[in-house]
Amino acid sequence: IVQLVGSEPDMIDAMALSMEDPVKTGVYTQGQALKYIGNKIRSRAAAGMMMFVKRNVTPSDEAREVLANVVLSHVPVENFNFRAKAV
Repeated sequence: IVQLVGSEPDMIDAMALSMEDPVKTGVYTQGQALKYIGNKIRSRAAAGMMMFVKRNVTPSDEAREVLANVVLSHVPVENFNFRAKAV
């Protein structure tokens, strides 16, 4: 990742700080990250937003949905392709 962003010392230091938390929590893959985020957010069903709709949504699916529609909501996401949000 650092090679793609830049190998200057200040860039390496910034990336190191970003990678510290996932290592501490044992998150190494996208699947683990989605499950971690999904377990940390309050589900829409629990919040009463989908009170009359019964859906079995996994924490990973809930996280993916929040990342697509809530985080930077003005940037469109199609088919869960988050490239536009990353740029």
